[in-house]
Amino acid sequence: MQTLLVENHDHPYVTFNVGIRGGSLADPPGKEGLAYLAANMLTRGTTRRSQAHIVEDIDVLGSMLDLSVGKEATIVRADALKRNLEGLLDVLTDILTAATFPPEELDKLRRQTQAEIKDLRNHDEYLVRHFFQQLLFDGHPYGRPGKGTISSLDQVGRDDVVAFVHRQLRQDNLFVAASGDVTRAELDDLVERCLGGLPDGREAEPPFARLPPPSGRTVLLVDKAERTQTQVIIGHETVDANDPDYFPLLVANTVFGGTFTARLSREIREKRGWSYGAYSYFSPSRRSGTFSLRFSPNNENTAAAIELSLALLEQLAADGITESELAFGRSYLVNQFPFKIDTVPKRVEQVMSGELLGWPADFLDHYIADVEAVTVDAANAAVRRHIHPADLVIAVLGTADVVRDGIARLPGTRRVIVHPHDADWPPLDGPPRR
Repeated sequence: MQTLLVENHDHPYVTFNVGIRGGSLADPPGKEGLAYLAANMLTRGTTRRSQAHIVEDIDVLGSMLDLSVGKEATIVRADALKRNLEGLLDVLTDILTAATFPPEELDKLRRQTQAEIKDLRNHDEYLVRHFFQQLLFDGHPYGRPGKGTISSLDQVGRDDVVAFVHRQLRQDNLFVAASGDVTRAELDDLVERCLGGLPDGREAEPPFARLPPPSGRTVLLVDKAERTQTQVIIGHETVDANDPDYFPLLVANTVFGGTFTARLSREIREKRGWSYGAYSYFSPSRRSGTFSLRFSPNNENTAAAIELSLALLEQLAADGITESELAFGRSYLVNQFPFKIDTVPKRVEQVMSGELLGWPADFLDHYIADVEAVTVDAANAAVRRHIHPADLVIAVLGTADVVRDGIARLPGTRRVIVHPHDADWPPLDGPPRR
């Protein structure tokens, strides 16, 4: 089991984070949401505590206990004053080694999660991200919803949850990231007492293969009545976090749409006032990544805003960025970096993120040098290799009868799919691929 430590003895406070590799990518087809239910069932009762007792004990300690389930890992986060660390450790050990998974609690959690999924249909920004991801990774584990669907959650039984937890909670499948008023010797002792009784081994990673890229531009119009504005995401899959072009693409994206004054925001927000925000995102994970543009124009400006953003993207791919833009992009990232690590909790979050991405343990020490080493030739070569304006997925949430005609006339569009916003998650018939 790997342990990561960021010491700080200025205050008598400790954070303790347990990472469980796997996450929702390990969900079996047809049982999407299993990882989410399994993680949350850890706090629904143990051999020594009911759910209410777990909550009460954490509250009495003045501590925090939180679980988050991502695609590649589940993280259990806890913190406490140093004097309460023993009590917190007792609760953590209990939920990670002695959960009982009461059937009635699983039924309750399933109903709560299904209600949350229904409620999310009221959140336009979430919905467009959900459907964009689904279409972009159609038929691939990255396209499956982390919380599952109303129907898939009904297929997850207690035996599935118990077996999943027993496969995931193994010594070599975990890592611990701690910070604060704790030494290396103390951390090793805490880990041994909390997790030393778990079985050895590691759950095999699910097979992973990249999808062929889209061919042409496919538009998904998520139909929702009575919208006065649309939510737009445009993008495609790109490199993972360990690709040699990671830093050149990071700098190029900063120039194109990564700041409030970048090209995309300047043209769509400042010059034309079509959307309050207009940004691009380079979002890599350990085995994949996405490049995307996002903005929210009024109905009457939607088609024009998309067309302009496509033209800007074509210009980026053809001409790249300039030396002066490169200098700005590097300077922005370097000046922003201290704010990512200016507190101990922030630094440990960065360390944990690096671990999940497969980065070396000292990546924070080299981050600024890696940014400053990017040249304009390297950035533009990375853009030419990995940014493909002609082959995109375009997700638009809006009222179909109002915006469909303008969207259908967008240049290079090969297909327009209209999909009800409140439909469950059947796999979509995805974009044509190369």
